[in-house]
This record gives sequence, C-alpha cells and structure tokens, in this order.
Amino acid sequence: MSGDWGTGKTPFLTGLCVAACRQKRRVRFTTAANLVNELVEAKQQLQLRRVLARWERYDLIAIDEVGYVPL
Repeated sequence: MSGDWGTGKTPFLTGLCVAACRQKRRVRFTTAANLVNELVEAKQQLQLRRVLARWERYDLIAIDEVGYVPL
C-alpha cells in the first residue's frame, strides 16, 4: 500500500497487526529503515542467518515507511 503522507497508511497497518495478534498470530511491526539497519548490523556481526531465522518465525511482518519514489 502506498500513498501520500497523512492518508492513514500507518493506522491501517497497525490495525492489521492488532487483528492478527487477536488471532494469536506472531506479528512484527517495524520501519523499512529499522529493518535494513538490523540486517546490516547482523551481517557485520556474522549473525545474519540467525536474525533471518528469527524473522521467519513471524506470521505477519508489517514494514512501515517504505517510501515511494516515482520513476
């Protein structure tokens, strides 16, 4: 989902996460920047496989603030 700033994307994504949690699903909410930083740091510490394995356990991964640059 993409759109202009202030159109309700984050609250919508949060609502999806809450609904999934109520169904006993494992959920992770993060920003794109935080995800990239975590993966880069894990790679530098030679822990990338372990971190990726942890991410694979989630039923839903919600990535906010992905950004959009028109081509």
